[in-house]
Amino acid sequence: MSLVGFDNSCFDVIYCSSLKRCKQTAECGRLYTEEFEQFNVFDDGYVMPAGESRRVNLDRVLSWLNDLEHSDRILAVAHGGPIDFICRIAAGIEMHGGRMFGSSNANIFLFARSGRE
Repeated sequence: MSLVGFDNSCFDVIYCSSLKRCKQTAECGRLYTEEFEQFNVFDDGYVMPAGESRRVNLDRVLSWLNDLEHSDRILAVAHGGPIDFICRIAAGIEMHGGRMFGSSNANIFLFARSGRE
């Protein structure tokens, strides 16, 4: 195994969740077993304790995507919620209801916005 450098010069902007947020998200399933099972039904109105609904999360993701209008090459390091929404938007399917795009840690998804390469 060898260390590989990261060249960020090819991106216009980079977004990454904070380490604290990543840890909190990773602990949800263990700390809130029953609530997390209900959350994984992907009901747009269900709210995890001290969390937000999928509806509110989707609003944040859509707002973020609109803010990126003038950026061409974007790197986002994110958890499964935003990735699921972006996959659903790209596929043109319903935003809520059941897991559609399963992902495990360290997956890479590439998207192109309409009218751009």
